[in-house]
Amino acid sequence: MRRRDFLKCASASVLGVEALGRWSAGQATSNALDRYGGWKGKEFRATGFFRLEKENRWWLVTPEGNAFLSFGVNHLHMGWWAQPYNREVWRERLGVAQARGPDFARAFRTWFMQERHRFGFNTLGVHNSLDVLNAPEPFMPYVKPITFVDIPHWKQDVSDDNFVDVFSNDFAKHCDNMAAEHVTPLEDDPYLLGYAMTDCPLLTEEDCRQRTDVIGGGRRAARIGWPRRLRNLSINSAGKRAYVDCVRQLYRNEIRDFNATYGTTFNSFGEIETARDWRLETDLSNGNEMRDNVEFLELVIAKYYQTALNAISMIDAPNLIPSKTGRQHGGLLQIDGTPYQPVRKVLRASADKMYQIATSRL
Repeated sequence: MRRRDFLKCASASVLGVEALGRWSAGQATSNALDRYGGWKGKEFRATGFFRLEKENRWWLVTPEGNAFLSFGVNHLHMGWWAQPYNREVWRERLGVAQARGPDFARAFRTWFMQERHRFGFNTLGVHNSLDVLNAPEPFMPYVKPITFVDIPHWKQDVSDDNFVDVFSNDFAKHCDNMAAEHVTPLEDDPYLLGYAMTDCPLLTEEDCRQRTDVIGGGRRAARIGWPRRLRNLSINSAGKRAYVDCVRQLYRNEIRDFNATYGTTFNSFGEIETARDWRLETDLSNGNEMRDNVEFLELVIAKYYQTALNAISMIDAPNLIPSKTGRQHGGLLQIDGTPYQPVRKVLRASADKMYQIATSRL
């Protein structure tokens, strides 16, 4: 079956399972879905967990071994149904005395269990009240968020310290501890579709610049970002050593070329390691500096995701990690494979944009 035909067939679930009768080529096909929402007309090996399998293209596979097309809902926070402007409407509609507490939570869950069929949702995505929706037990596939680093674009209070040294042993221990807390209780849950990390992380210079409007979040000051944060740490920091190793290779161990880019007077790359707070700002019009930051940022992101992935996989190797920036262990989140290439392209395109803006003002 071609992907276009499969999409037509699976999308028909929005109109009801009975609509899944035939696909566009006129061939008969099963309209049956398994209990996870997987389509029995496309079968794979059943493992008891959600996973990925590549057959010409990547497929999501349900625990029962059937193709799964995820129609997810995000931001199903119970609190959004109890705002000053809407709490009375929802209190009456859900038939509860107050728009809070356990009665409201049970009514909210019951309401969504009914409404999801009308809209065709078969997945709980990210930013949902899982403590409510999965109680007393899950009833549909869901994504579990784990915030290993707290640097989302929408927060107004992301401090410099939040751009942690992902090369350090402390970060690896932090990820192991978080995995033990959040992953261990779910490792045998067949409804667990995967894990989501930080939502829309602040990565590039463009991400980190001052936000003067409220598009995508509240107004906030500029943020330091990973390259500037780590390159200004002390010699005792693994991230600082990783930065120096990166630029040493970029400049072929020629410290004069490095000094020419940054206007510095270092006698060796070793001196950079000992220099704390040596360059707190980035010259966006300096093409070499922008290149250096992107090259190092790629290493930072690779280390961040790989460390977090290892922590999860030590406990729960079968499950997936769909992230906004990918996975199966050895699947979508391949730091050196093609699935990572779109991230790399985004980083480079963002750097080019900031460089063009900066040079146009000279």
